[in-house]
Amino acid sequence: MNFTSQLAVILLCSAIGWGWTPFEVSPTTNRQERPSVSGEVVVWQEYVQYEEQLEWDWDIYGVDLANDPSGLIFVAYMNADQTRPSIWGTWVTWEDNYYGDLDVYVSDITDTENVLRYPVAITEDDYEDDQAFPRVHGNTVVWQHVYVDAETQASDWDIRAADITDPNKPLIYTVAGLVGDQQRPDVYRSRIVWQDNYYGENDILMADAWRRNAPLLSVVSEFAIEQIQPVTDGKYVVWREQIDAATDLLFGADVSNPEHPVEFLISDAPGLKDNPAISAPLVVWQDNRSGVWNLYGYNLITGQEFAITDDGWNQTRPAIDGTLVAYEDDRYGNPAIFAVRLDGPLTADCPAPPAGDVNGDCRVDLTDLAVIAADWLSSALVY
Repeated sequence: MNFTSQLAVILLCSAIGWGWTPFEVSPTTNRQERPSVSGEVVVWQEYVQYEEQLEWDWDIYGVDLANDPSGLIFVAYMNADQTRPSIWGTWVTWEDNYYGDLDVYVSDITDTENVLRYPVAITEDDYEDDQAFPRVHGNTVVWQHVYVDAETQASDWDIRAADITDPNKPLIYTVAGLVGDQQRPDVYRSRIVWQDNYYGENDILMADAWRRNAPLLSVVSEFAIEQIQPVTDGKYVVWREQIDAATDLLFGADVSNPEHPVEFLISDAPGLKDNPAISAPLVVWQDNRSGVWNLYGYNLITGQEFAITDDGWNQTRPAIDGTLVAYEDDRYGNPAIFAVRLDGPLTADCPAPPAGDVNGDCRVDLTDLAVIAADWLSSALVY
């Protein structure tokens, strides 16, 4: 093999790669769970013990992978547990049991040395009330709110939201207060989605966050099986459908016209699928078709499914923004936060590759030159 062909093969292999390389976000022996991603910032909950204390609790930490990958952002570390973080831009929200019940807080991490923290929804009555599973996008925080009847102990979950344009005075309103439980909300711009058992089985419903005085409810998907864990990027909604104890399907819907959502199948592979996340055109989830939990992805433009990890241990609870995927990895026994950057033709986000883009990754670069050179060398043509 001559030098030119060696160079072509080296360029081809290095550009296409042998798979994506995971990396540990913030190495520690502590337990780390529930990552969330926005841009290059990853946040998670970590089980920590301070030197002065004997007890452990959950706090919220973050890392800016672009500007300070070895440093920590101390998002929330009050006494008691801070859990289930969600990040968008410089806003981080979480659930907090500082006062006994679960409440919703938000932090502004614009200045990572002086993180500002604000209470969004706190209940102080003896009987009330948990506020859980908060999510944030733009100036909107959504969560599920439960009221427990003091006499009967019957509970009912609703969906509430707050406009945090002024975080010192959040404007709280009810998005969905129907009979039955409304849970697991997600939000993107004005779209709020959740699972709702008003009709018996859980269905996927949606509302417009900007109609806060009279939210317009619409049904994304209604079927006689459990439809749960919806996530949205505004244009698409993705959810999990439970067929039986050993089988899930993953579905999506284009909700560009909320009155006429267009459903489509994402994955009907054998086994269970859990914790879907979306950053169009990519959908990611955890999947146990191989016997352990690995991560899979799906390109909404190409309609192609692909494996992200295929290790012999569990990878779970993926979060994605752009092509950065963070997740829990149990290779050490306790879960640790790992991440991987997706690239190449499988994750391309253009429907029509430009002229000269021979490998389909929506760019014309040295990778394409390497492919062209390799094809030319193997063609046996003489010029």
